[in-house]
Amino acid sequence: MRLPILISLLAACAAPALAADGIIDHASIDQAIQSFTGSAIGMVGGARAPIDRRLRLAACGDVVINWRTARQDTLVLTCREGPSWKLFVPVVVDGSAVARPADSGGQGIARGDIVSVQVKGEGYSVSQSGEAAEDGAIGSWIKIKLPGKGDMLSAQVVRPGLVLLPIS
Repeated sequence: MRLPILISLLAACAAPALAADGIIDHASIDQAIQSFTGSAIGMVGGARAPIDRRLRLAACGDVVINWRTARQDTLVLTCREGPSWKLFVPVVVDGSAVARPADSGGQGIARGDIVSVQVKGEGYSVSQSGEAAEDGAIGSWIKIKLPGKGDMLSAQVVRPGLVLLPIS
């Protein structure tokens, strides 16, 4: 079921959802994810772990939570009101550990997945969305199609939902 749920993290009394410095309270994001999935953190169907407390996500009026793909193994949280940010949250899909180290060769991206295509250089990072044209394990190279472009690009799978383009 790919029904987006609009969650207002700044409900009637917005103060608890925000830290004093204009950053979203991590606990409120964890709670919104738990409400969306219906499962607690670390449980089957829930987020694999709490949101990393080192993330400093700017205050957002409305966050949309949706499944990244029909496999329902990752959530995408998108800020739709205020600053633009997107967060990918892995979900426990069975009773076993889901985490895949980068050298495991585990399935990172499936054909048809919408991914963040990133280019990094010294002092900058640029990204946009694209579509995976083939399956790829973490560390492998796959073809990516960018919106509005007919050409395929080769990119390296960094983790589920993220590929890196080489700098020429």
